[in-house]
Amino acid sequence: MEMDPTALLLRNDPAKPARISFGRQSVEVAPYTGEQLGAGAVGVRRMFRALIGWHRWLGFN
Repeated sequence: MEMDPTALLLRNDPAKPARISFGRQSVEVAPYTGEQLGAGAVGVRRMFRALIGWHRWLGFN
C-alpha cells in the first residue's frame, strides 16, 4: 500500500533529520541521502494528544 506524504519538515541544522509525515505517522530520513532513519516520536505525539484532550475537557467543565 502506497501513501502520499502530507507534510515535510526540513530543519535549519543540516545534521538533524528531515521528517516526512503520512497522516498521523511519520518517518525520519537523512536530509541529503533520503535514507530512512526510523519512525518519528510516536509516544510523544500520543502523550500530547492526551494532554490536549484533558486540557479541553477541564476547560469545558
